[in-house]
Amino acid sequence: MSASQPRLVFVLAGQSNMAGRGSLDEADAVPPDSRVAAFSQVADKEAWQPAAHPLHPDTNSRKAGVGPGISFAHELLRLAPRIAPSIGLVPCAFGGSELARWEEGGDLFAAAVAKVQRSLDEGDATDVVAGILWHQGESDCSDAALATSHTVRLVAALQQLRAALGSPALPVVLGELGCFLDVTDPRFSHAAVVNAGMLTSPASLPGSSCVSAHGLDHRGDRLHFSSAAAEELGRRYAHAWLQLARPAELLCEALPPPAPTCFPESADGVDATPTERAVVD
Repeated sequence: MSASQPRLVFVLAGQSNMAGRGSLDEADAVPPDSRVAAFSQVADKEAWQPAAHPLHPDTNSRKAGVGPGISFAHELLRLAPRIAPSIGLVPCAFGGSELARWEEGGDLFAAAVAKVQRSLDEGDATDVVAGILWHQGESDCSDAALATSHTVRLVAALQQLRAALGSPALPVVLGELGCFLDVTDPRFSHAAVVNAGMLTSPASLPGSSCVSAHGLDHRGDRLHFSSAAAEELGRRYAHAWLQLARPAELLCEALPPPAPTCFPESADGVDATPTERAVVD
């Protein structure tokens, strides 16, 4: 790999829908790509290895599954192989994590910064941190005060995380909450507030974008994206990152228009079909 073609390293942060909870049996049958690596635990140490589901087995091995990270990398390679000839994924998401743990001084903030640094130490000298992929918010939806303050705190946390990673202008792509969340459930009663804040957060966080979850389904619990939905979400992250990082580049194909936002503003019309009651993670 030449100095003009560094491996682009992406930080996967947030809670379970970034870590991945989609069924491994339902994942797209895509063979491993030698151009996509993940910095994960191997035996008794962390190391770069070919990326494969699940990317976050250490957060909760019983639930680990398909998330958006690998499909993000594959789509980026497909759309712009010249821009991103090689991709590294650093899994840092943790199921059930509240935003407080991702704010400066929080345990997951510190863990992510340290893990990214270890990944760079163990990688090629030309590796460069190219972006943060973020999906979090479900764990802050039950409390009105947390939901109301979520946007301001989120913007500050991501600004601080970029600074700690040594790149204050690092592109950040956020994902909308799944529109299937049941806002009549007390655990998600303030989800519309949290989601609306994420959609508007790019206005206060230059170099960021929020992708839609329109049309994406759940795995049966009205909380976690299905495998197909997680993979589609990853492709949307790739489109958004390219628009942020290389807006003037001529790609191999035109990017599709962004999907509309989808989250219901009230309980009116919410699907009340009973489903399994999942742990919020």
